[in-house]
Amino acid sequence: MATTFRDVVVTFFRKPSILLLLLFIFLYRAGEGQVIKIGPLFLQGDRATGRLGGFVGVILPGAVSGWIQEQLGYRTFFVWVLVSAIPAIVLSRFVPIRSGARGPADEGTAA
Repeated sequence: MATTFRDVVVTFFRKPSILLLLLFIFLYRAGEGQVIKIGPLFLQGDRATGRLGGFVGVILPGAVSGWIQEQLGYRTFFVWVLVSAIPAIVLSRFVPIRSGARGPADEGTAA
């Protein structure tokens, strides 16, 4: 039986591109595991604190942009994304940043 099992394992790893296939499966499952653990964190809290923020702020725009990319083609979509980011980059220069500013996460903590 030991030689039969050994033969099966050796035959399996002699298949063409088996290491690439195993790497794909590992990376796919690793990402899926992260989503299972981190995904529920986006659904905690009430609507006022952003319970739907994970869906509305991350998943929905990702799905829409994926569909747009399919319609335009990758190269055109990439240029479109770069051009549409220019206003945000320019306007970010005018955002006031105060030193020592306290945000909502700091409320209720002693200074």
